[in-house]
Amino acid sequence: MARPANPNLRDALIEAGRTEFAERGLEQARIEDMTRRAGASKGAFYLHFESKEQLFEHIAYAFVDQVLQQLGAHQKTVCCGETLDDTFVSRAVEADTATMRLLWEQRGTFRMLMEGGSPSHLRARESLVQGLYDYFLATSQNGVPGVEPRIDRDSFALFVTGAILMNIWRMGRQAEPPDFRRSAWNLARLMAGGLFSPDVSA
Repeated sequence: MARPANPNLRDALIEAGRTEFAERGLEQARIEDMTRRAGASKGAFYLHFESKEQLFEHIAYAFVDQVLQQLGAHQKTVCCGETLDDTFVSRAVEADTATMRLLWEQRGTFRMLMEGGSPSHLRARESLVQGLYDYFLATSQNGVPGVEPRIDRDSFALFVTGAILMNIWRMGRQAEPPDFRRSAWNLARLMAGGLFSPDVSA
């Protein structure tokens, strides 16, 4: 009778795979090193995953889903007000701070996702970039309560998506975590200053 897969070992393999892929890339990462990190045999790996490529895709898409879920929760938090006031701005900054902290914590996975050139990398990367663009496009459409944007929404979404990706990339190379709240305030100023009129930005 086949031995059932250990769910705790599966989590350990995922964490080990995340570290190996971030350090070595998909092509150079070895199942032997992942199982050694996880304290398991090589045979145990195949009780949970068919290949290292399948493990990579699981890690990559779980990261993308986590980021997009965070952004979806963010959107519900900040796009439900009726007036532009301190409460609205504070909610937006707090939500952005939480998102940036998540991206910092997952910076190794982001780097792994952005640096590889395999079809698995490309599909997951496209999902992340498209998800960010869709989020910022929706944000510009919902915008600030009672205020119409002054620039093209598509251009705004493209610009902010690029800025966010570059910011995550830079965070991934820092030895210490950035000031998440300061970064969130800067993002709020960027969005307000680029999308809305000067009096609204102020």
